[in-house]
Amino acid sequence: MLSRFLITGVSYRRLGFEFRMGASTVGAIVSETIDVLWEELQPLHMPVPTRESFRSIVDDFSKIWNFPNCIRALDGKHIRIRCPKLSGSMFYNYKQYFSVVLQALVDANYRFIAIDVGGYGKQSDGGTFQASNLYRAILGGKIQIPEPRTLPETNVVAPFVFVADEAYPLMDFLLKPYERGNLSLEEECFSKRLSRSRKTVECAFGILVSKWGILDKPIKADTELVDRIVVYVTATFPYLVLSILLIRGMTLPGAMHGIKWYLVPQWDKLASFKVWGDAATQIFFSVGMAWGSLITLASYNKFSNNVFRDAMIVPCINCFTSVFAGLVIFSVLGFMSHSTGLPIEKVVTQGPGLIFIVYPEAVAKMPFSHLWAILFFLMIFTIGLDSQFGMFETMTSAFVDEYPAFLRKKKVLFTAFMCFVEFCIGIPMVYQGGIFLLTLMDWYSSCFSLMLLSLTECLVISWIYGVDRFMKDIELMIGFRPWPYWKYMWKYFTPAIVLFIWTFSLHQLQRVSLGGYRYPDWSIVVGWGFALCSVIPLPICATVAIYEEKSGTLLQKILKLIQPAANFGPSQVKDRERYFASLDEFDWLRLRAVKAGLDWRSYKRMQISSTSKNVSNDPLTTTVNMDSGAISGESNGKSLGPKNDPPSYGDWLPNGSANVSSSDLTGQGNQSASHQNGAAVTGAEADKSESKC
Repeated sequence: MLSRFLITGVSYRRLGFEFRMGASTVGAIVSETIDVLWEELQPLHMPVPTRESFRSIVDDFSKIWNFPNCIRALDGKHIRIRCPKLSGSMFYNYKQYFSVVLQALVDANYRFIAIDVGGYGKQSDGGTFQASNLYRAILGGKIQIPEPRTLPETNVVAPFVFVADEAYPLMDFLLKPYERGNLSLEEECFSKRLSRSRKTVECAFGILVSKWGILDKPIKADTELVDRIVVYVTATFPYLVLSILLIRGMTLPGAMHGIKWYLVPQWDKLASFKVWGDAATQIFFSVGMAWGSLITLASYNKFSNNVFRDAMIVPCINCFTSVFAGLVIFSVLGFMSHSTGLPIEKVVTQGPGLIFIVYPEAVAKMPFSHLWAILFFLMIFTIGLDSQFGMFETMTSAFVDEYPAFLRKKKVLFTAFMCFVEFCIGIPMVYQGGIFLLTLMDWYSSCFSLMLLSLTECLVISWIYGVDRFMKDIELMIGFRPWPYWKYMWKYFTPAIVLFIWTFSLHQLQRVSLGGYRYPDWSIVVGWGFALCSVIPLPICATVAIYEEKSGTLLQKILKLIQPAANFGPSQVKDRERYFASLDEFDWLRLRAVKAGLDWRSYKRMQISSTSKNVSNDPLTTTVNMDSGAISGESNGKSLGPKNDPPSYGDWLPNGSANVSSSDLTGQGNQSASHQNGAAVTGAEADKSESKC
């Protein structure tokens, strides 16, 4: 059955007719059989490459294709698929059909050494390669490349390289032909020899398609749409229910009295700092600031996504939703006040009692109360579920990004495990004492930790990373510089306001109580434990980082550690090129200091001292450029500086300088690896494809 499916590419339905079983059963058999065969055969036919096997491949490329120091040929192939639902143009490629990308490394004899499947069809080969686990495996040393050696019949030491076409970026381990144009005879000869060597991977793809007919026709893609459908439904359903309840509530007697009480402000309350603290806490909860969910979800966006527009839209939608929900609730509370004869101040309560006691009681007095009660609690359930998506994704993504080698391949199991853990943690909330535990956590955790974390983020971005640099990064992404108004808001007003509200909220914080119940002393300690558990890692991690930094004084260690890492920046090649081109003189000074293992102040003093003595102590003054001169045996020195941009990120770093390799700058940027497409299959490690629609 499996052989017939792979060779002919017939559908599950047709195979079901032939073998007298359902199409779903056929699909399950095919999927499980392929998994078993891959697990058994992959270590035999695609083992982890060793340095010795690389040397045999190099000899084959030199003998057969007359190209020295070549260890693999790299290319991508578009595997045709049927259009996945709700995928838009994500899988639509420049060849005008839907596909996923197969990246492959092939030896001189058309054998596959490593593969990577799952890239979006709309991406270029170079972009797919940069976003793949195959690329990260090369940078991480999982694919061991032999040490450089001399070219045949010369004294020039050259690295071992992969060969690819023009769609790939030029790197210290990746060569491609010269751009088409007016080439010299030597350049044209080099390009032809490289392209001839690269043909091995194209021939391997041709052999693959000729043997397996399923690759020559559209394949029905199994895309993960369940999460997107659930998010869409749970995000829009509350608006539908709120609209229904508002229309119904406006027709009830006394509804306008409740709405008037809701909309008319009590100006004397503005003099209370507790009101400001409660309002700020509500905004923090509602928008999701300082929770990490906004940053996590934003990491799925494209680099050029208009974050300025999103930052305007999200608070406006949030404010509209809050006001809209308030109209719904107070229209019904006005009806309850009218029916009971009590003033609305006596009807309105705060906390969980409003949702679970007062409002259900009001709904019970309405005609067709069972229908409205079902709609209301279904809305509450979907709102809670939708809120959990962002918080839960933040937590799971943090773990997966911290331990990618173990968790990324088992993300489904890990997600299920974390759901079970959260379920167990939530069980005490449904006991008779659950409301006391909920009040204790809400009393101490909501205001203290959220505002302190938010204040820390503001100070780090505005004063340590630099608000000007931050605005320049935004300009690089969206194409225009934000108004100067935002610069002063981020740097002065926002930290001052958050600090002011946080200080007075903390000053007016009273002992936790619920009704007439006074909490015992030990519970206060537990409450402060809840408040500090999300804040205490900041000084602990900072202390550990300072302790592990061996060289320099305490101030020098701190100055060095607060600098962005050397590989900081966008992950995609074209975006990273624009980022490096936008760096000014200070940014280059910072990068050079990081690579030299110093803070920028010490590095600058060292440079001034060296200049006065006419002695260069700069380990990064010149670099070896992988251009035509280097290929032909000549060394071209290139000064590092903002006015002399390197053609590729590895070129401006010399081999072995500052205890770091050039892969630090060619590596992944600040995007999470779990948000990229593709799954590398190299040797004994086979990562399943993880594509997101």
